[in-house]
Amino acid sequence: MNKKILAAIVLAIVLVVGLVACSGKTYKADALPDGNKYSDQPVENNGSLVVKQGNYIYFVNAYIGADADNVFGEQDKSCIYRATLNDDGSIVKDSQVALVKKNVYSGSKNSGIYVKNGWVYFASPNVDKTKDGAVNDVYLDFYRTSVDGTQTQLLYTIANRSVEFFVTDNSILVLDGGDLKKIDLTLKASKISKKDNYVTVRENVSSIQPVLSSEEFSGYAIIMSSASDETSWKGYNTLSIIAPDGEIKDVISDGSYAIEGDADAYVTNATLSLKNYLDSQNGLILYYTKTDYANNVTLCSYTFGADLVFDRASEVVLMDNASSTYLSAVSGIDANSAIITTSAAPYVKYVESGKTPQSIPSTATPSDSLARAITVMAIKDGYIFYTDSTGGVLYRFKYNATDGYPIEEKVGDASILTDWLSPVVVGGNFYYLDKTIYYLCYAELQCGEDIVIPEAKDVIVGKLTADDYEELFGEDEE
Repeated sequence: MNKKILAAIVLAIVLVVGLVACSGKTYKADALPDGNKYSDQPVENNGSLVVKQGNYIYFVNAYIGADADNVFGEQDKSCIYRATLNDDGSIVKDSQVALVKKNVYSGSKNSGIYVKNGWVYFASPNVDKTKDGAVNDVYLDFYRTSVDGTQTQLLYTIANRSVEFFVTDNSILVLDGGDLKKIDLTLKASKISKKDNYVTVRENVSSIQPVLSSEEFSGYAIIMSSASDETSWKGYNTLSIIAPDGEIKDVISDGSYAIEGDADAYVTNATLSLKNYLDSQNGLILYYTKTDYANNVTLCSYTFGADLVFDRASEVVLMDNASSTYLSAVSGIDANSAIITTSAAPYVKYVESGKTPQSIPSTATPSDSLARAITVMAIKDGYIFYTDSTGGVLYRFKYNATDGYPIEEKVGDASILTDWLSPVVVGGNFYYLDKTIYYLCYAELQCGEDIVIPEAKDVIVGKLTADDYEELFGEDEE
């Protein structure tokens, strides 16, 4: 073997061993006031940009990226903060306080922070230097910080920053290069970081989606897996649901559409593409396109109860001819209806089971302002909240307007960063990272007749550094 190649391999092995050996560190800090006040309350929106527990929200304060300074206790900007909410969901003025000063970042748009059993879990780029003095750009650390801020533990280090991950009651599940791997958190602290505690539990996994919710299925996740090479000829993939305790249940897979007595059951198989979900009071509603054996594509929905049992007879067809080249996104209203956005005019449609898709607007005098592509951000109380490609504004219209066509209204200024963690709705507020200032901001999802446009200062949730505040507003923060 070439000596240079051998030396490079040895160096890589030394680096990996060195990084894993560093896992298990514990950092100490002063306790936050009332840090454990709501630690026994249900958690909402785990795995997102903003997680709520009781009257606290834990949030990613700002976005910098992978290359930010990351010394514990010195990262004031792109770290985790806590804020207190009033009973109406508004933020108590000046209640923002840093929970842990480490850079929060991974290459995932779907894996944010998690609050579990008195800990806040997050991923952070490892910027330790290699033996030749260069800052590595490969490794990702998993941490947890107690909700009172007193302890921060380095749990495990992996050699991939572009992973999805999901935290269960007893493990971290990581989608790493098509393999779903498990970091067991029930082990002794000294053993969590060991190399053999990164075990593949499922292969051929294509996606993992935490269920962001305050309803029954909060704390669950949805994963999609491809068939193995040996069974791919059957034309199916597998939709599975992960429970909070980490159990994985396959709910739609090979044979799920089989007709009793059919000797060639594989002919009824289908390939699914998950489009969205809605955790409702009636159950977990999944929206997906289904491609059958003859390549027909339909948009369907299915409502799962607590037993997570699929019955093909209860599947709802929302739209025929739902080609993925035409259908861009789905925003669920209920099990029988949804708003879809498309890649060509008309850009927005209302679909309902058993009915022809209805263009929005649909009268002889449509609103010209909606004759463009939009991105739906939320649906609430009969209103669609959305942005368009011009950016900088959050709009709304009433999709069930009695006058036959919607009237577009500006809700507020909202320049939304799309490069990293997706926006999230918590209560009646829409939280997002601003792409001009990179701090967390919010917009109230106003559903009344009168709209109040807030001042720029009043929408910023993140705690600005003194320099950033002065640069933005030309004055010192009071």
